Amino acid sequence: MPNPKKWTRPVVLEHLEKMVLQIESAAIIFVGQYLAQHGISHPRFSEWKKDFKGDGEIEDLFARIKSAQETNLLLFGLSKKADAGLVKFCLINNHGWVDKKQQDIEVSEKMPKFVIGPADLEEKDE
Repeated sequence: MPNPKKWTRPVVLEHLEKMVLQIESAAIIFVGQYLAQHGISHPRFSEWKKDFKGDGEIEDLFARIKSAQETNLLLFGLSKKADAGLVKFCLINNHGWVDKKQQDIEVSEKMPKFVIGPADLEEKDE
């Protein structure tokens, strides 16, 4: 007799709803905390996204979880409740933030363009 599917829509919905409540209330910061507390693996969590793709209610819960986690990370970082470097790492790797090291500069068509090469840096005998 085959095993019944353990991760049915109602079971997944229940876990996601609890996860949203705990993350939005800042009872937990990371999804991994909830997963560990309930014996759910990270790959299983990722499978839920694939298995229930197109289910608006479940997709909405995943979006709320991601948004709440991002907000908590930012707030914890700003209030110094969490290490800023770790917060930055998580925001960049999990939430699409970008670490801009150079400022974008718009060059106008009217601005003169200078090209400096090695020949320009050599001393010239005059």
